[in-house]
Amino acid sequence: MIIEEEAIEMMNLYRDALDNGDRVVKEWREMDIAQMDWLQYLNYDWTSPYESKFARTFPNFSGACQ
Repeated sequence: MIIEEEAIEMMNLYRDALDNGDRVVKEWREMDIAQMDWLQYLNYDWTSPYESKFARTFPNFSGACQ
């Protein structure tokens, strides 16, 4: 069990780490930037048009609970 002052100190350290941009959660696997393939993102037109709508149809459940 911890006392209130310890909890406040832990919270302040956590917030300071977030403010500083530090990692606050341990990575589940180490990342090797040198082995990442960024080629697919280079020279890509990020402003190209795309379909952003979806159909507003809903399934009919009216007879499901008979």
